[in-house]
Parts: sequence; C-alpha cells; structure tokens
Amino acid sequence: MIGVMPTRVSSPVLIGRDAELRALIAAWEAAVDGRPSTVLVGGEAGIGKSRLVGELGRAAREAGGVVLEGACVSLGDDEGLPLAPIADALRSLARQLPPEDVQDVVGSAGPALARLVPELGGTIDTSDAATRPDWVQARMLEAVLSVLHRLGDRQPILLLIEDLHWADRSTRDVIAFIARTARTERLLVVGTYRTDEIHRRHPIRPWLAEMERTPRVERLTLERLGTQALADLVDAIRALPPDERLLRTIADRSEGNPFYVEELLAAGATESGDALPSDLKEVLLSRVAALPDAVATLLGVASVAGRSVEHDLLRDVAGTGDEQLENGMRDAVEAGIVVATEDGPTAVYAFRHALLQEAIYDDLLPTERRRYHANYAAALGARPVPDGAAGAGHLAALAHHASASHDLPAALAAWVAAGRASVESYAFAAAGRSLERALDLWEAVPLDDRPAGVDQVQLLYELSFARMLGGEMTGAVDAARRAVELFTPVTDPVRAALLLERLGRTSWVKGDIDDALQHQADAARLLEGQPPSPSVARVLSGYGGALMLRGHYRRAVEISTEAIAVARAVGALQAELYALNTLGVAISQLGDCTEGVEVMRDAFERTKLLNDLHDVGRAYGNFSTVLQICGRTEESADIAAEGSEWSRRNGVWQTYGAFHDGNRASVLIDLGRWPEARDLLARTEEAGPQGVAILNHASQAGPLAVRMGDLELARRLLGGSSEQAVSFRDAQFTSPILAGVIELTLLEGRLDDAWAIATDGMARLAETDDAALHARMLAAAAQTAADRALAAAAAHRDAERSAAAADARRAADQAATVVGTLDPASGTAAEPLGHVANAAAEAARAEGDPRAAEAWARAAGHWAEVGRPYYTAYARYRQGEALLEAGASRADATALLTDARATAEILEATPLLGAIAGLARRARLTLAPSPGVDGTSAGAPARAPEPPSVAADPFGLTAREREVLALVATGQTNRRIADTLFISESTAGVHVSNILGKLGVTSRTEAAAVAVRLGLAE
Repeated sequence: MIGVMPTRVSSPVLIGRDAELRALIAAWEAAVDGRPSTVLVGGEAGIGKSRLVGELGRAAREAGGVVLEGACVSLGDDEGLPLAPIADALRSLARQLPPEDVQDVVGSAGPALARLVPELGGTIDTSDAATRPDWVQARMLEAVLSVLHRLGDRQPILLLIEDLHWADRSTRDVIAFIARTARTERLLVVGTYRTDEIHRRHPIRPWLAEMERTPRVERLTLERLGTQALADLVDAIRALPPDERLLRTIADRSEGNPFYVEELLAAGATESGDALPSDLKEVLLSRVAALPDAVATLLGVASVAGRSVEHDLLRDVAGTGDEQLENGMRDAVEAGIVVATEDGPTAVYAFRHALLQEAIYDDLLPTERRRYHANYAAALGARPVPDGAAGAGHLAALAHHASASHDLPAALAAWVAAGRASVESYAFAAAGRSLERALDLWEAVPLDDRPAGVDQVQLLYELSFARMLGGEMTGAVDAARRAVELFTPVTDPVRAALLLERLGRTSWVKGDIDDALQHQADAARLLEGQPPSPSVARVLSGYGGALMLRGHYRRAVEISTEAIAVARAVGALQAELYALNTLGVAISQLGDCTEGVEVMRDAFERTKLLNDLHDVGRAYGNFSTVLQICGRTEESADIAAEGSEWSRRNGVWQTYGAFHDGNRASVLIDLGRWPEARDLLARTEEAGPQGVAILNHASQAGPLAVRMGDLELARRLLGGSSEQAVSFRDAQFTSPILAGVIELTLLEGRLDDAWAIATDGMARLAETDDAALHARMLAAAAQTAADRALAAAAAHRDAERSAAAADARRAADQAATVVGTLDPASGTAAEPLGHVANAAAEAARAEGDPRAAEAWARAAGHWAEVGRPYYTAYARYRQGEALLEAGASRADATALLTDARATAEILEATPLLGAIAGLARRARLTLAPSPGVDGTSAGAPARAPEPPSVAADPFGLTAREREVLALVATGQTNRRIADTLFISESTAGVHVSNILGKLGVTSRTEAAAVAVRLGLAE
C-alpha cells in the first residue's frame, strides 16, 4: 500500500445528513434486536451515499457488529460482473474470522457456496447441475441466507452493497431473496444506487418497484444540501474562516451537490475571486491536468479497468515498472483522485468517486481506449482464471475488453467461457447475457477462429438452460426450440433427442405441459433402435417422470420400465433410480400398493446413498406420498418430517423442505389434526416456499383454510394458485386446488361459477389415470350440482332442478366407474371409495330421494372406517339433514348432528359448525353440549329459539329483510336486489349478511331453501 496522506478534499465529519443517519442507525438497532430489514439509499452521483453508509458501517463496528461489504462493478452497460458484490462480501468472512470460525459459520452451506466463493473452504458440489433446474438457484440463495443466519447468531451483521445501478440480475435476486425471507436474523442490508443513472428501461427500475412493495424494505433518498449545510461543508473542508463570496460562488456552481463542492475546492477555489470551471467534468479534468503527464497517463489506463484496478494488472497493461507505478499513483493519492487499499499482498487503486473514473475515461481518444482495452484483454488472457464468482468476473472482464478492442475471435471465446463460468457460480442471468453475446458474434467470426468443440446448437442448448435457471422461461423455450430447428436429427439421433428433451423440460417449467410431453415423446421416439447409453437412459427416465406427474400412470410404467432396463445395461445408476422412483409412484396410483411401496422403498434407500440433492429430495417427497395414498399415514408423516429435516441440513428447505412439510400437513389433515396442520402450513408460508413447493403448499393450505372458515386466507392462497395449477396440469395439484376453489365458491353462493369450475376440473382429471384425485373432483362436482338443484327447487325452477340432479347423478356414476378399476382391498382404494359414496349421496340429495339418509349413512360408515374425521362429520351432518327432510326419527337426527358437531369443533371446521347449528336451530333440536378439554362445554349448544312473535317468521326478520330474502330465493345478486329495492349495493349486502346470521346458514342457497320451505318467501 502507498503510505501517503492525501490533500484534504472532504470534510472530516458528516454534514447535513443527521436525519438520514438517525434512520439508518434505528434500522441497525432494530436488526441487533432480531428485526431484520433492508434499506435502499438512492441519490444522484456525488450526493454522499457512500459517505453516509460509511458512517453507518463505522457505528456498526463500534457497536460490535460485523460489516460485510461488496460493490457492483460496471462492464460498460447497465449490468455488472456476475454476483461480484455478494462474493466480495462473503469473501471478507475469511479475512475477518479465524478459519475454524469460518467453517462453523458456513456449516452445511459449504458445498453450495464453494462454487461461488471457494475461499470459504467448502468442497464444491459436483452433482449434475445441468439436469437440476428446480433447485440449484434456490439452494444458492438459501446457502447465502443460512450463512448470514449463523453469523448473526454470533454478532449482528451489516451487509453493505454499493452501486446497485450496476448490479447484475443475480445480485438483485440475492438481495430480494434476503429481504423477503429474513425473519429473525440480526441483519441489516443497505444498498446504494444512483438515481441519475436509472433511465426508463434500466433493469433496476422494476426491481426497485418490487422491493418497495416488500415488507421490511425502505427507500431513503438523499437530497442536495441546503444553504446552511453547504456552508458548514465548505468551512469543514477549508478549515479557514468563512468567506461569504466564495460560498455563494460555490453554491451557485455546485447546486448543493457535496462531491461537486469538494472537487471545486480541490481544483483550487480557495478565494472568492478564483476562476472556477463551468461544469463538473471540467473541474475533474482540471485536477488531472494539474498532475504530471506520466501520472495523467496512468490514470487514463486505470480508468479503462473501471472503478478500481489491481497494482499488478495496471503495471502489466501500462508497461511500467513497480517503482514507477507506485511513484505515479502516490501523486494521484496525494491529490485525492485515487485511494490505495490492500487486499492481502495485492495493492488495489480505486478512484475516489466513480465520476472521476468516468470523466477520465470519456476524455480518452477512441484509439487510446481501444489500445488500452486490447492491453487489458491480453493481460487478463495471460493470467490463470480463478475459481467461483471471481473466475466468472475475470472472464466477463476479458470478454468486455476484447469486445471493446474489436478482437472478435477472442471476445467470442471469452463470452462462451464467461457464460459457462457464470452458470457454475449461480449467476444464471449473467450467463444468459454472455451466451447471447457469443451468439451475436458467431457469424462475424471466421470459421477457423471460432472456439473448438462448440457450435451454435450447443450455445443455444446452454443458453436455454441458463435462461431456465434464471427464470426467463419464454427465452429458454425459444433458445431450445431454435437449437432443435438448427440440428438435423439424422446426423446424430441421440443428440437430437437430448435437444428435444431440453425443449420438453423448458416447456414443462414454462407451463406448456402438452407441448412438453409431445417433445419428450418425440425424443423417446428418436431413440428407438439406438443402443443403450447414459443419454438414452436419461431421456427415457425424464419422459417417464413427466408422464407420472401428468397422471398418465400406465404409460409412465411402460417408459420407466424401459428406462430401468437401459440404465442397468450401461450402469447409469442415477437414471435407474430416478425411473424406479417414478415406477413406484405409478404402480401405487394404479392400485398395487404392495409392489408400489416395495419398489418405492428400494428406490428411496438406494437414492439416499447417491447424495444427489435433487434425487434425494424427490425420493423423500414421492415416498411419503406413496405411503399416504396406500393408507400408511403415520409412516408417511414420519418420512415427510425426516425429509424436511434433511432439507434444512442441506440448504434446500424452501424448495424441498417446504414440499415435505406440505406432504406432512396433508397427512395431518387426513388424520383430523387440523390446528396442527394449520400451524405447520403457516410456518411454511412465513418461511417462503419456492418453486413447485408453492403449489403443494397451496393445495393443502387453501382447501384447509376454506374448511376452517378463514375465507380471506383461502382466497389469497387459491386465487393465483388455481390458475397456475390449471396451467401446470399436474393432477396432484389440480384436483385439490380446484376442489378447494369449488368449496369456497359454494360458500360465497356463486353456484354457477362453482359448476363451471367443477366442469373444467372433471375434464382435466379425465385426461389422467389418477382414480383417487379424479374421484375427489367428481364428488365436488356432485356436491355442486346438488346445491344447484336445491337452489332451483327453492325458486320453483323445476327444469333447472332436474338438469342439476342429472348432473349430480352423472358425476356419481362416473366416480363409480373411475374407481371401479381399483382393487377394493388395496389401500389406494380407501379414499376414492369414500368419494364415490359421497358422490352417490349427493346425487340422492339432489334428486330428493327418500333413501338419501341411507346413502349418507354408507358414506359416513366408510369414512369412519378409514379414519377421515372431516368427511365422517360432513356425511353425518347430511344424514341427519336427510332424516329430518324425510320426517324420520328426530332423536336419530339429533344424535348424528351432535356427533358431527363434536368432530367439527375438534377440527375447528367453522363453516360445517355453522351449517350444523343452523340446521339444528331450524329443526328446533337441542344438541347435547360437547365436552371440552376440561370437561366443560366446548361450545354453546344449539337451543330452540324463543317462541316467535310472528308464527310465520320464527327468526325475527325485519320487513325489509323479508323483501331481500324473497329476492335471494329467486337467485338475485346484491346488485339486482339493490336495483329492485332502490337501495345501495353495500346496503343490500348488509341485509343479506344479517339474514344468513338470523337463519343460521352459511350460503345464499341454504337461505333460499329455508325461506321456501318455511313459507318466508314465495
């Protein structure tokens, strides 16, 4: 390091930022208490962002915190070196902590982070990332957060990221992830960005808008200094008595920008009469012009590198000796243009402000720039490429300099290498951008000068992968499709199949499921007659897995069996186990639990020995699912819990652990442990599931929220996820999510909408071999049709009732046909047979069949036998209702409703409780109190109402409410009611709510039925 003191060019104390510093200190103190947050500090260039956060960093260190710093590095466009600031911040751990403490902090995140920052000492994860798009990015993000979490257990953390306007997208993703998911970490993240750099299409603009909507994220904008603060700044820098004329002149020229003030004074403005340059660029260049020519030349060479440059690199590019370079840079340091730091044994020179570097670079002649860029490219090309993110940055810088010097062959090779290195270090957006630039240069580079071993098809193949991992799904599909179009299958069928497999994979992730399956089928077809190979095994096992997810179990068994044979022939163990995993699920779903569980257990135990994160995570998820559908619920819950814990240890909880917790919650729901399931799902949502785990979470939490009466939560969970599930078309998500939406829509009284959803769901599930989920959808459809039939009956619309009753009967018959393919003795058949019984009973309810009570009794008996408390309670409620409708034993109905209510109270099934209470009140039944935990009543019994004052209306409806009820009974909406009665729509809604409460019902349909039956409406 150059040991010199520069001329004072800045104030020794922070001036004019007291309020902003207090806000940052408050955020820091909150972080120390375990309330993490993110603050984004914006302002024009030179406004003092770095100085402000520097003061915060000093305060954090003095308070015992650890400060991790990183800066985004520009490559001459809107995005900088891949993940450079994150890697720099993490790399500083190795400098601030002893080696043993570093390993303790890194923990299980080591393998994931070793690709990014090898200095942390982890063993690089060597699993095949090219086939693992659904976890690799999330794993890196979780690894970074886990390190911050463990470090925060030791001491609070301030993570400072400067110059976000140059951040690559992967860096922005990391910061956004931390902001969204940090909950209790002792962590404050502060980022700075230049507002004057953000043009209309700048990539940071939408990111800032998204961040502003994120909880625990604040934006702080620095304004120019006012008159008094400006005077204080001038006085502090000059350390001389105030000069009002000089102050006015500087104030006019600087317009309150602190950096401009500093540079004006540094340029020689010490007296009021001094001549001052007219703009900031002239001021900056005048300071360089005052230095010796050799120093100005060195600064010009340094500016081509960017904001900072290493001593050795600058020496090689400038073609000077160490001593000559040190002497020249000493002059620059003394002038306050450059600061010198030391990173280990290597000195680094950094311009005091980015504006200095930009002004000097812009002042170079075009020929100078091109020559210096060429020298940098040559120097970087001669150096070994580091590992991790540093290597990706090295290659990207080399490509940038080669491009700027118009050395297109070198640029092409460097962009290809940079793209591949960026993939290895998780910077997928940067990888995509690098590969795009390589493709842009491809035709401009002569054939003999292109990199060996690569062609356009390969670049497109790799680009599709990078875009897929970076979340650019449309671009990923486009690149994969272009690769398929450019390649001639007859030249290499296996390679063509791999290209099609990639197109199928990207299409699947994008949501084009039918296209995806078609591409994968085409890939498998190309491999017919090909000798066994790992590539053939991979394509076939992937195709079988996709068929299984789509619910095409029979075809999945065929393809997976073929994949297993090929894999065993060539020793492709991973492909074999992947196909075995698929096979176990498919066989079980087709009704053979004995073989399915055996195959699945074998695949599960052997897959764990591979230690491949994706396959192990998949094995846990599928094994717990198979055990559940085969009736081994407790074992299923144990495997899911074990999988969740494994996911936490290996840094993939948000992708796989959240999925496993969703599976465990599903078992708890089946077992009737609803409050426990609700709490587990709430913790899962709070922690932020990622990828397909979001759908799995919604498929459990959404329907549960409906049945527990939290309709606001249900709407939020089922709203967007229903569209995503329909698009994704996996039966495992489509059926429960759409069934939940149907129940929610019924509670809201939107019967026609519910039937439209049910119709769509039946059609989608009919395309699968999934008897269980198809039966569930058909039972939901039968319930919807029954509600519509009763609503039509209440309104005396006989034709509509007949049509709806026929719909219910068709759904029931179809359910029986679908489930008829399963062996009744198989564990797989237990739940589907219950849905068949429900559908048959709903059809009887719709038809007004006097034997409906018997149908509901059969359903209740089945559900009780297989241990499904909710369905048992619902069936008994309907059985009691049917007995009352038929004028049968009131004592039997009372017993059934009492039993159903007791179960519903344990489940906290609020809508079902309301329905039971309403039915008891209307029938004037007194239900026995349910014993609580302490032996007292767990809920007020439904008592017979007091004798009504008006015989025709035992519910105390007002005259206006009777008018509204009459319109409700004819199916009128709140808007139509308002128009008819000349009241506001909101007032109509209030009347409807009051009516539902007085009648003790939960839907407009039930209100209409009660009104017609008791003569309260025509």
